[in-house]
Amino acid sequence: MPGVCGVNARMYGVLLWLYPPAFRREFGPEMRRDFDEACRDRWAAAGWRGLPGLWVSTGVDLMASLGRQWWRTGWQPMAFVFTAVAVIAAASLADSAAQAVRAPYQAAAHPDTLDIAIVFLLVSVVLGLVSATIVFAWWSVHFSRRRTRRRRT
Repeated sequence: MPGVCGVNARMYGVLLWLYPPAFRREFGPEMRRDFDEACRDRWAAAGWRGLPGLWVSTGVDLMASLGRQWWRTGWQPMAFVFTAVAVIAAASLADSAAQAVRAPYQAAAHPDTLDIAIVFLLVSVVLGLVSATIVFAWWSVHFSRRRTRRRRT
């Protein structure tokens, strides 16, 4: 079903906007093609069951490379933000895995609303950071174009 991979490739294309503009221009099309190819391979091999694993590996790669690419541009605060998000996400996944291991041994009468609130807060913070980063990347590209035009005149 090529439509599913097309939608996934478009979602991945949106995530590519988190990279610095120069990196995105140079490597973005190739990264998108690679993701589309991997999606088609996973879909052919396992259908819907193959896509979560693709997104997990893509997310891990994204978290590992965003901070590094922003650091190379000289924008150390952005590198710090992405590294912090990666550490928080890794800690959250590790905590979730630990709870999954302990769950069979605990008698849970009802879901813990505090855990739900914390997860909602973390998701909101991550989405806010992603949105702010996209706006910042757009603004920096727009501002750098205006600044170079002024220098030429």
